[in-house]
Amino acid sequence: AERSAIKALDDPAAYDPSDLNKPQRLALTGFWLAWQGELRAVRVLDPACGSGAFLLEAFDQLHAAYLRCNDRLKELQGQASLF
Repeated sequence: AERSAIKALDDPAAYDPSDLNKPQRLALTGFWLAWQGELRAVRVLDPACGSGAFLLEAFDQLHAAYLRCNDRLKELQGQASLF
């Protein structure tokens, strides 16, 4: 990867979309798509089988992370993922 693309991945959440060149944009898009895939693969287990509060909070946290990821992809690609 180009040096500027690697530098953009130092902190993938801190960038100005108008300052990105094509390799940086591609590197960041790849990062956020990979992160979205990791979020999809997360499975949560509540072995205590309590009131469900733990599972609801886990869902809320994962959903918020997924929305942030979609927002980043929308900034970088002009459109968010449908699923």
